[in-house]
Amino acid sequence: MPDDNKFAALREAGYTIPGLCGSCVHGQFPRSPRKPAPPWGTCDAIRYEHLKHDNPEGGRGVSIHRTGQCKLYVKDPFVVGVLGAHLEFFDDGSGATDSA
Repeated sequence: MPDDNKFAALREAGYTIPGLCGSCVHGQFPRSPRKPAPPWGTCDAIRYEHLKHDNPEGGRGVSIHRTGQCKLYVKDPFVVGVLGAHLEFFDDGSGATDSA
């Protein structure tokens, strides 16, 4: 059960959890038993033709950092479960509010 005083303090501070590449459906990040998780991955939405290497049809996803952000962001459904009660602080930059 969330502590109401903790959440009130977070609201008062203007706390937000931004929508970043690490929580986007387009972000592909390697799984690892290490903590923290590997920071670099690729984006399925932003593709390009690499000049030196073979390219899959349609190009390859650009390298991205999980703390990056762009206008193509789409929240991955896992975010709802991971954030739980903290979902109220989630802000994908669209101006919409989220509820659990």
